[in-house]
Amino acid sequence: GDLSLSLDVIYHLIEDDVYEQYMERLFLSSTRYICIYSSNFEERSAAHVRNRKFTDWIEEHTNKEWRLAKTVHNRYPYSEDNSDETSWSDFYFYERI
Repeated sequence: GDLSLSLDVIYHLIEDDVYEQYMERLFLSSTRYICIYSSNFEERSAAHVRNRKFTDWIEEHTNKEWRLAKTVHNRYPYSEDNSDETSWSDFYFYERI
C-alpha cells in the first residue's frame, strides 16, 4: 500500500528481535509513506514498555530510501502530574525518496 501506520506499537516491543522484525516489515509494507506515532528516546520505563530512538534504526537500516518529511509534536506532551491524559509520543511522517 501507499501508507503504513504504526500507532502506539514500537515502545511495547521489548524484545530486540521482535522490534527488528517489526521495523523491517513496517518499512517493506509501504511504497510511499509511513506514519509512526511513538516516543523517540531510549528508556525502559516499565516491564512492558521500552522506549526506543527508532529514528536511529531508520537511519541505519533503510539505505537512505526514506526521509523524515514532517514531525507533528503532541499537543499534550507527557506530564507526571497528568500521566493519563498526556503522552511521550509524537507523529513522525516518512516519505520514500
